[in-house]
Amino acid sequence: AAGSSSSASPSRAALAATVSPAGDAARLTPGAEDAISGALDEAFLAMVALSSGEGLAEEAAKANVWQAGRFSITSASLVSVTPSALVVAVTTLEKPLFVGSPRTATREVVVPLPAPPRECTDPDTRAKLGVAELARMSGKLSTSGRVLRLGVGEDFSVPKNMLLGNVPHPPRVREWTFGMTTRAL
Repeated sequence: AAGSSSSASPSRAALAATVSPAGDAARLTPGAEDAISGALDEAFLAMVALSSGEGLAEEAAKANVWQAGRFSITSASLVSVTPSALVVAVTTLEKPLFVGSPRTATREVVVPLPAPPRECTDPDTRAKLGVAELARMSGKLSTSGRVLRLGVGEDFSVPKNMLLGNVPHPPRVREWTFGMTTRAL
């Protein structure tokens, strides 16, 4: 067990450096952080915090092996979002095995986001794609869809006065169409 905690420490320290305000050079815009926060529900946050690899799942398994429901997550809320991780505040309730009063504890759990499928330089896009991929990997497609509806990447809306009804299309329309198609791939 000691070997596993020492091997997990460097990655956790690296994540902690990315989520600290001083260590994260690429911060999200306040609007993007608020939008991501609004798209994630408490059940999803509790689920990803439990599977984050910070020992919460092992603690729950140990407590619940003797009595089901002895250890439970009572609430989960998003503390902050970076391009590479979510920080989730988790409140747990642990009931005593025999006699005593239940214990409530609150801790912050760092949930690393998977790398986006393509290279992203925009931190907002990287965070949105990472959260959407995390939701997809977790089987929560409705959460993934809510995040992707926030808008990811460039604005692909059609400019005004493009005269798309003319055939053949003017060179300006063809250049715009082919350029946007190339950038989208």
